[in-house]
Amino acid sequence: VDSLGVFSCEWSWSNRADVAVKGNTKGNGLTHWAEHENIDLSEIVAFGDSYNDISMLSIAGLGIAMGNADDEVKAKANYAIGDNNGPSIAKELEELFL
Repeated sequence: VDSLGVFSCEWSWSNRADVAVKGNTKGNGLTHWAEHENIDLSEIVAFGDSYNDISMLSIAGLGIAMGNADDEVKAKANYAIGDNNGPSIAKELEELFL
């Protein structure tokens, strides 16, 4: 699929891949949404745990990796929190905004 030049393939986990129109990444989607909503990327918090989240974690004002993410994903985030099997995101949002 990648060799056609129309699509891009991105690992979403060790055994799963996302296939999308070239350039359609979570980071580009977040950028487009932020522009549409007139929100600066520096004001956005993004959470992710998979390789397909790297583009989003890298451009958000605060990119937070989940504890179950691979080290490569965590390296692109500002920091990591607990895994996605508990209330880690809710607890982090309370810390950030309350």
